[in-house]
Amino acid sequence: MKTVPLLAAAVIFGLSSLTYALDAKQYVDVKLYAEDGTYLGKVNNNPYDPESIANPYGKYGSKDSPVSINNRHGNYGSKTSLLSANNPNTSHAPNIYGTGYGNRPTYLGKMSANPYDSRSSSNQYGEYGSQFSPTSINNQYSVWGRTVNNH
Repeated sequence: MKTVPLLAAAVIFGLSSLTYALDAKQYVDVKLYAEDGTYLGKVNNNPYDPESIANPYGKYGSKDSPVSINNRHGNYGSKTSLLSANNPNTSHAPNIYGTGYGNRPTYLGKMSANPYDSRSSSNQYGEYGSQFSPTSINNQYSVWGRTVNNH
């Protein structure tokens, strides 16, 4: 007799957890902002998202757009600009913020090619670059890593 209520509770809890997980995926975004405050798009791998840095035809993913980290000649994508995600020597790379769960922004480090900067997403030993850190976009099991790597 006691197993039926426990089984029912487990099913209800499981469904509510699944619903929460699906809702979280819909409302969680990872966004990129330059040090000068310029919005640089969403960090995800969705080539159809108009705000994605992975959309080669979008404002934030195009190699020709002035606000794209994929523009090798622009302020945010060149290897020499201090504001660039692709400059391996800068400490002023774009900041990554996760939004969701009440829209409180969560700092997720810097989108940077600098593997020595402690705040860089390229530093595999740092808080924001480690594949094991809950605040890393490189952790496929974290909310932020799933958001970046799924669409």
